[in-house]
Amino acid sequence: MPWIGAGLTDTGLLRSCNQDAFAILNDQGLWVVADGMGGHPGGDAASRLAIDVITREAVTAFPRNTPKHTGRNPAAAPLKAMIEAANRAILATAEASPDLKGMGTTVVALQISSGLRAHATVAHVGDSRAYLWRGSRLLPLTSDHSLVEDYVRQGLLSPEEARFHPHRHVLSRALGMAETVEPDVSSVVLRRDDVLLLCTDGLTKMLTDEQIAGVLRQTGRQPQQICAKLVEQALRSGGTDNVTVVACREVRS
Repeated sequence: MPWIGAGLTDTGLLRSCNQDAFAILNDQGLWVVADGMGGHPGGDAASRLAIDVITREAVTAFPRNTPKHTGRNPAAAPLKAMIEAANRAILATAEASPDLKGMGTTVVALQISSGLRAHATVAHVGDSRAYLWRGSRLLPLTSDHSLVEDYVRQGLLSPEEARFHPHRHVLSRALGMAETVEPDVSSVVLRRDDVLLLCTDGLTKMLTDEQIAGVLRQTGRQPQQICAKLVEQALRSGGTDNVTVVACREVRS
């Protein structure tokens, strides 16, 4: 059965421009979210460029009617290559345009390969996240590339301390930061009624994982409704940043 997704973005209540971007490529089984940084217009340009490059590359990497999953992870290498191409494009654009110097973006991309058992492959750089909603549990599929997350992994901070740390939004990895970039890639076998969620930190700054799960329990599993409810709740909780949510699920006849 095909998987379809929907997305929604909002500038938020305090920002004057939206530096988030996303792509819904249902025919390719690919969904992408990016969160620009470097100030307007740099953040706008970086996130949009990342989405444009990945979208262009996806038409070749994941043609319509993608072959069924063969037991390996066929999406890992193409996803990494697309993110690396986006990084090169951002660096080249910043070098050619002094007003865009220092621009960068996070990115998280999800590809679902069909077959007897569908596989989801996630590649990400930065602190935009992917989650799996299974049953009544919200399972993180990514780990932030941020300074405080590095501290948590080293045992220097607890997760609760990290949530309120003044440097919690300092990224340790992003597109546009260095000539080479190493996306983290993971894969999971999907089950009936699973929902995949991608989001920028405009959601996760406003809502804890527990609060996100609470919204999902009340919303059901339709992608459009999930996106609308999560964005609405992020705004009600303060809306201090741009917020973008993409959700996808299997379509069953």
